Amino acid sequence: MAIIAHAGFLHELYHYISEREEAFQVPLLTPADAVARAMQTRSSKPIVLADVQDNCGAGATSDTTGILAELVRQDAQDAVVGVLVDPEAAQAAHAVGMGGTLEDSHALGSLRIMRSSCGSNTGPSTAAS
Repeated sequence: MAIIAHAGFLHELYHYISEREEAFQVPLLTPADAVARAMQTRSSKPIVLADVQDNCGAGATSDTTGILAELVRQDAQDAVVGVLVDPEAAQAAHAVGMGGTLEDSHALGSLRIMRSSCGSNTGPSTAAS
């Protein structure tokens, strides 16, 4: 399906967005401030903390641990890390197995392996007992 946009409309849309650019700006927080703010928020919905400089969707390596380290430091409960690329840590986690403990190289302390996957995503993970 082809969509043909009128040049005048595109010009108007460009100016509409440009005039409101400040409304699209959000403050960038340090990991410490972002985690503290998220922990103080009383919400029944998930809160997403994104490392905007290490976004694998934009071609970055997704291997920084600043937010993860801060979640551990502030003892955040019920936190989930969505994407972290670290082949060596993944291999070590698989070696100790689900329920095992991993002494992490990122100064995060002891980590209990709750779930692991081979990456095929063919079915649900099983939790460690």
